[in-house]
Amino acid sequence: MEIITQAVRVIDYENDRIQKRNVNEMPKFRDYIEQLIGHVSNNVSIREYHTQSTGTEVVAQILEIAQSPEDTGLIEEKIDAIAGRLIRKEQEAQERVGHMNIRVQKGSLLFVLFQENQSRKCILAKVEHTGFFDEADYSEKFGFSKDTKKIWKTCIFNLDDLNADQFQAKIYSNTVAKYWWFDFLELVECQNDRVNTYKTYDSVEKCLNRKLKKTAPYDNRVIQNAMYAYMNNANREMFDYDNMIEKIFTGYMPNDMTGEQKRELHERLN
Repeated sequence: MEIITQAVRVIDYENDRIQKRNVNEMPKFRDYIEQLIGHVSNNVSIREYHTQSTGTEVVAQILEIAQSPEDTGLIEEKIDAIAGRLIRKEQEAQERVGHMNIRVQKGSLLFVLFQENQSRKCILAKVEHTGFFDEADYSEKFGFSKDTKKIWKTCIFNLDDLNADQFQAKIYSNTVAKYWWFDFLELVECQNDRVNTYKTYDSVEKCLNRKLKKTAPYDNRVIQNAMYAYMNNANREMFDYDNMIEKIFTGYMPNDMTGEQKRELHERLN
């Protein structure tokens, strides 16, 4: 992976303050970015989006940076504009959810334009930042946790064709935060929750019917009811397919299925 340009801004929406951080003072920043990209690329919670147009604020700034990667002055100006939009949208989001005793997660905005396997991409990430004191000279330092649970939100744009009319984006978010993809990035879902839920239920139901309907009808009914109850839980903020399968199968004692059939079905659903 070749990093073309990179920047960090600390976003403090509570005090309406944006701080610039010098990436050159972070010797392991590249390692962190590679870890972050790997986490996003291999995560099962990734959602796919596309741009509304090339004229929306964040996308337009990214394209200008990608077209002039050597112009440091322009890059700083565009990154500041992106960070400015994010802090506004986080303040608006906090106003909407404050009465529910919910806090928008505070952290830093990372911007990285990079080349990977002949493909040019851009990543925007909101991550937890950490302040600490150096034991050698007692100076204040700044860094990022290696704990992937401290990665709040990310978006990776594919920028292979800078003249395209539409760009694809993949987003990971640790919470359901519409302000990130809709308000801040102004993206459009490739598939919405209703479509994804229907497809998931339909494909799992077909698998269960093929495997169990004739040979283990009682187990088929119990497992389908458990799956429906999990997916229909209004109190669950995010749907995790792997978690659903594990919850249903862990400790389940079959009525008609053999242990081997249960193991094979579990593998098939995974």
